[in-house]
Parts: sequence; structure tokens; C-alpha cells
Amino acid sequence: MADFPRISGLYTAPVTPVDDDGRVDAPRLRELIDFLLDGGTKGFCFGGGTSEYPYFELSERKRYLETASDHVGDRAPYVVSVGAPTVRGVIELGEHAIEHGAQALLIPMPYFYRYDQHDLVAYVRYVTAHLDHPCLLYNLARFTNPLEPQTALRLLREIPHLIGIKDSSLDKAAMQTYADAKPSDAWSLICGGDHLIFQALEAGWDGTISGTACACPELVAILVYRHRSGNTAGARVAQQLLNELVETVRSMPGAWAVRVALEVRGLPNGPFPYPVAAERNVDDLRAFYAEWFDEHLPALRDEVAAINEEK
Repeated sequence: MADFPRISGLYTAPVTPVDDDGRVDAPRLRELIDFLLDGGTKGFCFGGGTSEYPYFELSERKRYLETASDHVGDRAPYVVSVGAPTVRGVIELGEHAIEHGAQALLIPMPYFYRYDQHDLVAYVRYVTAHLDHPCLLYNLARFTNPLEPQTALRLLREIPHLIGIKDSSLDKAAMQTYADAKPSDAWSLICGGDHLIFQALEAGWDGTISGTACACPELVAILVYRHRSGNTAGARVAQQLLNELVETVRSMPGAWAVRVALEVRGLPNGPFPYPVAAERNVDDLRAFYAEWFDEHLPALRDEVAAINEEK
């Protein structure tokens, strides 16, 4: 396992900026990547849930990755999520991601129809057999078929180039199960529940792939840095502050709240994929973010600048 890359720290999952026709907006995507790197992002996860991948055809997702990988270059590593409606699409996206420099592939479970755990085992075995590249399981349980811990652990033990899991199940008991089962120097355990990052780090997990970090990379970077530096109390405070944003993000479908927050920060990213009901009170959400960022961003930016200078 030592020959495989270790995924750790903060990897940010960007949204997909689109033009008025709903197609990938390359200039805005490049601007977003620069913004996230400046905010403390160590790496990226392209094509995951925060990118709202079910909305896009394979050709658009390939264009997204080509734009992103060319612009990131060697400034940061990136993993690529390859979920698709068919296994053929998964393999096609995986091959494209390998060609474009993905550090590892993130494999979400099938969505829409319900499958048993043995079906998911067969699916992962098939995909990893056809994609000879470091891979991570992606348990996006609210939107895809949930992957039970014992199933995931079985796969991690059986498949050599399966190097870890991003778990977004929000299952605190499962978090400890993975931590207890992890051999030394094997597997990357990556938290996908933003309100559980502190708890995951305390349990010995390696880092986070965060969607909320797309709205405020500074705060998640600070949380991870404080914890790694031994400032547990400070990391806990950062988690409490992050929870305020997480609650707003979870109040809307998909990554819509993250997109609103980016708009408030001067990074518009195009129309939503569906009409927004008046009851959503998007103007109220904009007002909340404007007030929150006015109050907290100056100190967060100063701390990130100090961290970067120290490094």
C-alpha cells in the first residue's frame, strides 16, 4: 500500500459554474479554482456530489475536468469522482480522469434503483478491475445506494488498489468502525460530512473532501490546520463556526446554497438547474451570507495568510 498515494488534509469539492444554457463555464471555473487555492485548499475533488454530476452529460463532465486539470496543473493534487448512470459511463469517465492526471478515482455507488450489498460488491469489483488506478470508495448515502461499513471494509481488504473511502453517510458509529479497522499505513479515511470533520480527525481520520469548503475554504483549512498542529480547542471552535454554514447548505437541494454563498463572495456561477420556489427565500439566504462573511472573513483570511507564510 505504500506505493499508492495517501489522501489527506483538505480537498475541496467545487461546484460546476455554468453559462445561461447550463453548460460548463470555463472562465468561471478557472476563477473558482484560483479562489479556492488562495483560501487554503490543498487538493480538489472534481465531479462529485457538490458538482451535481447527475445533471451533466459525459461530454460536459469531460470538458469540466479538462478545464480544471489544465488550470490546476501541478499546483495541487486532485481526485475525480466517476459516478454515472451506467457502468460503461463510469469506465469511460475513469479512463478520461486517469489520462488527465487524477491522483485517484472516487467511485460512488449506483443511484436511482436500489441494490443489495452483494450487488455493490460486484459493481466495485468490476469497475476496479477495468480501471487499474488508485481508487477510493465514495459512500454518498443520501443520494446513492448506501454502502455498509462491513461491505466497504471487505472491499478495502480484497482489492489492492482500493486505497480508502470517502464516507458521507453522516454515521458516527461507522466513523469509529472504520478507524478501528484501519491498519497502520493503509487506507485513507476521508470525511464527507462537513459537520463531522472535527470528530473524524479526533478518531484518526486523514482529512476531508468538503463541499462547504467551496463556499468558505479558509474556515475548513483552518479547522484542519489547527487540529494537525495540536490546537484541539481551536479546531473545535472552527467546527462550531463551520456548523453555522453547514446548516444553511443542508437547507437547500444539491449544492444550491454553496452557489448562493459564492455569488455573495463575488463569484457568480450561473443559473440553478431547476426553477427555485419562492418559498426558498433565496434573498434571505444571501443576506445571511453577506452578514456572516462580513463578520468572520477578515479574521479567517488573516489566519490563512499567517499559515501560508509559516509554511
